[in-house]
Amino acid sequence: MTGRYRVHMSSDAQRVVRTELPQDVAIGVFALAQRTLAVDPRSCGEPLPGIYDGLWAIERSEYVLHYEIDETDRAVRIVMIRPLPGSRLV
Repeated sequence: MTGRYRVHMSSDAQRVVRTELPQDVAIGVFALAQRTLAVDPRSCGEPLPGIYDGLWAIERSEYVLHYEIDETDRAVRIVMIRPLPGSRLV
């Protein structure tokens, strides 16, 4: 299958971007979503095991995005954005 995926954010992820992330990190989240997740969400992230089955994660220097992939609708839904331990975001 070819073509881009539509990327959406949960209300929790939107709140984090609006209220908790520095502007440069928020810009990085949007760039990651549109340049990477929208193109090939499986090749850039790792599937999560166990109770998180169905979720994927992609880490950057200061944060991790958790997301779901819906192949039927060609959509990616970012469900969580969390700081990585030791980052300036903690």
